[in-house]
Amino acid sequence: MPCIVPKPDLPMLLPWLKAALPASFKIYQDLHNYLNGKWPGLKFIVDQWPEPKAVLEMLDSNASEKAQCEDYLKRLIVALYADDSQALCELLQDPEVVDWSTRKTVCAVSNRLLDTVAEVCSKHGQCTSVSCYLLMAKPDVTAPLPVPDGMKLLPVDSEMADVVARTWKFNRPESAELIKAYVKTFPSLALVTNTGRHVGHMVGDSTNCMGMLYIQPEFRRRGFAKIIISNLAQLYFQHGANAYVIIERPDIPSLKLHTSIGFQIVSDIMLEFVLCHPRNSILS
Repeated sequence: MPCIVPKPDLPMLLPWLKAALPASFKIYQDLHNYLNGKWPGLKFIVDQWPEPKAVLEMLDSNASEKAQCEDYLKRLIVALYADDSQALCELLQDPEVVDWSTRKTVCAVSNRLLDTVAEVCSKHGQCTSVSCYLLMAKPDVTAPLPVPDGMKLLPVDSEMADVVARTWKFNRPESAELIKAYVKTFPSLALVTNTGRHVGHMVGDSTNCMGMLYIQPEFRRRGFAKIIISNLAQLYFQHGANAYVIIERPDIPSLKLHTSIGFQIVSDIMLEFVLCHPRNSILS
């Protein structure tokens, strides 16, 4: 019987998800940050308890702790994991668990579970997916590059969130809200000149992933992206964590950029972002 795992019991999920890494990458990292009070407003639904075979992470609109970016999260099945594809299929198709009448994005699905997720999504609407590499950096491989004279690195603040949103490839009306939540809680960096010109930025998220990298056109091809990436990774290392990036499979330049400074492809995983638009609805 599907159920929401009570918060006091959620630590019991961590060993199961940790043993399944990297297939459980996103839901494991989100749960870890949720339990540490960094990413509130979520719920974790399992097919059965206390011995689950499948788990979904979604927005909990009834939570006493308000989600930091509710308008963004309500469109998502934030993450999932299963060691039994049939259990996952049944959980996803339970109308008491997932409302498929609205647009859904299922984030960071491991390649092993893609067929199951795609099959369920296709029953409810038009389904597309984006395939991505997961890359990881470690302290002994990725060193911070020096900042040039006349420039400085600063945390991205909420006032800069609109700039980050406008330059993000996947910008939507609710993106600035999401970015403000990220920079409030997780590491981020902007490279600026001493006179205040914005050179570029990168933002960390709830899964220790660094993304939304952007360099202003007039500053490109001068090594500034590597400076931002390597120094942002260092902030994760200082907290005892590895640093990750998720890169779309066709994006060879980004892949080369990150591997050139020490990121390595996690070879036994491919992550998919699966989008499902309900039939007879306007795609938004």
